[in-house]
Amino acid sequence: MEIRITKGKGGRARRVPFQQTCGKIIRKYLDVRGDLETDALFVNMENEQIST
Repeated sequence: MEIRITKGKGGRARRVPFQQTCGKIIRKYLDVRGDLETDALFVNMENEQIST
């Protein structure tokens, strides 16, 4: 139950834990979003990775 952040503060990768409730919500979001060619978790309306 964790997300790996690859481009975090200082350019270092890190793992961020989250609760089971958050995991359920992320799974629902992924079901609605569907399969995409990007590895990004969050995308805009054009199915492109959102910018920082």
